[in-house]
Amino acid sequence: MKKTNRFPTRRIRDWVLIALGFAVIFGSGFAASKILEDPKAEPQQVSLNQWEERALSSLRDQIQIRPEQEDEIGRVLAETQVEIKEAGERASLEFHLRLLESHAKMSPHLDTEQRQIMRRSSEALAKKIREKFSDLLKEQNELEQGILLEDDLLKHITP
Repeated sequence: MKKTNRFPTRRIRDWVLIALGFAVIFGSGFAASKILEDPKAEPQQVSLNQWEERALSSLRDQIQIRPEQEDEIGRVLAETQVEIKEAGERASLEFHLRLLESHAKMSPHLDTEQRQIMRRSSEALAKKIREKFSDLLKEQNELEQGILLEDDLLKHITP
């Protein structure tokens, strides 16, 4: 009877067992990390109205404001709330205007058909700006109005 050499198959079997062992070890480590992982807390979104109430409550706790101080401090917080809201609206207007400006900057790099599509997109954006920010555009001072009128890119936005 001829003796068969089983060495290559034994060696392959050993490597397969070693690889399987590593897979089990790493797999169990991964599973344990997912099970023991702390859930990430989502930052709480606070509306502007909630902000004023929470700020007043926080001030009561932190610096122990007295009841007679609450009216004045409440007025300051209310003014701040209005200013924050207005600043957010102005920032949003600025953002939209920069988008419109980017359309004009892209135009030289586009072919004719792409420019027509971009023009329609710009017109839709300008319409959105006029509708959404009509109050802000009306409140702009004369200098800003003059800049908007002189700038070919933005003159169709003015009310």
